[in-house]
Amino acid sequence: PISPPADSSADSSTDIIDLLTLLKGQPASDSLYLGLWSWHFINNDDNYRSRHDLIGLSLQGIFLGTFLNSHNNRTWAAGWQRDIYSQCYDKLSLQTGYRIGLMHGYEELSLGNSRLFPLLQVYNDISYRNIGVQFSWAGSVILAGFFLRI
Repeated sequence: PISPPADSSADSSTDIIDLLTLLKGQPASDSLYLGLWSWHFINNDDNYRSRHDLIGLSLQGIFLGTFLNSHNNRTWAAGWQRDIYSQCYDKLSLQTGYRIGLMHGYEELSLGNSRLFPLLQVYNDISYRNIGVQFSWAGSVILAGFFLRI
């Protein structure tokens, strides 16, 4: 005999809870960020700045930083930073996560005349002991920078 189809509503609600748990992640490690370089893979312009003189801080999952954007304007960014995957191999560690927040300083991309712009950035950290490199992606830009765990 053919059995009736299983009730999939329990599975879909479990999947949603699993996804929300994944996205909630863990607060990112406390870190000091120094230096940032970018590569624009869409609309790359020779006039774009690729070295951004970043200084930033992440404490208890909250980040704050300032840098010179690709148009050479001082930009400030703040928001939440979450690790959604972490793996340690002795003194080497890897993390994947995201930042979500706002940036102030982009005239070309601002919401109205506010100079505010939403930030969604995905990152991968590779560190040895307390020193590491972060590779990230935001929109049409790939970024790399250094950090020190504090």
